[in-house]
Amino acid sequence: MDNYNNQNNGYNNDNYNQNNQYNQQYNQQYNQPYQYPQYQEQPEQPGRNFAIASLVLGIVSFFCCGTVCSILGIIFGVISKQRQKENNGMATAGIVLSVIALVLGVVLTIICFVTGAFNSYYYYFS
Repeated sequence: MDNYNNQNNGYNNDNYNQNNQYNQQYNQQYNQPYQYPQYQEQPEQPGRNFAIASLVLGIVSFFCCGTVCSILGIIFGVISKQRQKENNGMATAGIVLSVIALVLGVVLTIICFVTGAFNSYYYYFS
């Protein structure tokens, strides 16, 4: 009987204890119910909505040459800059686009008055 216990056939007590410890660790680690990752709500940044509105109005006024949209874009951009001092690139872009659109709109209006483009419009529809 002694010879049977002393043989190195992989079934001695040391290997059994190591395997048993490994199984216990595995069961503790992996046999737990699945936990879904929790959604962490981001803290609201003050002025972010005004920055988005300024950028959208800046883009619209730049491509459509709307003076009302450009004035609103400038106002919303300034409000956003006052509420959020740093990391406010959308508000800056909205202000820049709105100012460019406002200047282009004023220049085009002046050119139309100087060349008489509005005179033919009023003559035709009146």
